[in-house]
Parts: sequence; structure tokens; C-alpha cells
Amino acid sequence: MDYDEVVDRLLQSGLRKTFAGKIKCYSCHSAEFGDTAGSMDREQVGTPFAQLVADELYARGVRNCTVFG
Repeated sequence: MDYDEVVDRLLQSGLRKTFAGKIKCYSCHSAEFGDTAGSMDREQVGTPFAQLVADELYARGVRNCTVFG
């Protein structure tokens, strides 16, 4: 599942833009593998999955929560 689909589902499930809690991505393993520059998968190169989720949430107006991976 792509990070933007995760954000879609969170918002469709009722996540409010004022949510100030924590979102934990248990699917983010980027710290385990380090830089995977040879990968064709955008979500495994450079930016961790949890950061992509956080950036997308912020872009959609959810700016008070913390995202962990």
C-alpha cells in the first residue's frame, strides 16, 4: 500500500485535521536497511515511509500529530 493510500484511509476513517496524537507506522523498516539507492521502489529509497505519511498528512492539513515509524 502506498503512503498516500494510507493517508486516504486515515482521513476516510474520520481522522480530524485537529488530531494532536501519535500515529505509528509499524510497516516502516527504513532504519533497518539504511540507504537502498539501488531499489526501484520509491518508498525504499531515501525518505522513510513514516516521513512520507507525515508529509502527506501535513499537506492535507493534519498538522498537529506526530508520526513514528
